[in-house]
Amino acid sequence: MQLKRVAEANLPTPWGDFLMVGFEELATGQDHVALVFGDTSGQTPVLARVHSECLTGDALFSLRCDCGFQLEAALSRIAEEGRGILL
Repeated sequence: MQLKRVAEANLPTPWGDFLMVGFEELATGQDHVALVFGDTSGQTPVLARVHSECLTGDALFSLRCDCGFQLEAALSRIAEEGRGILL
């Protein structure tokens, strides 16, 4: 999969300021987003979470799933580590 970096913006959250990076998948035009916290460069392993998209759980706080809770836990854990990436 080839990606092109197309946008970035600072994203203040309750867990601190993340860098939101937008990518476009070249073959399909599909958009992808990464939230980056802290300095993730270098050779040291970085905490990462691949989060499944769930509009109702993540944005609308539905109690039919635990997706929103998983997202909050991942962002909290990344902030505790001081660096990490959420995809």
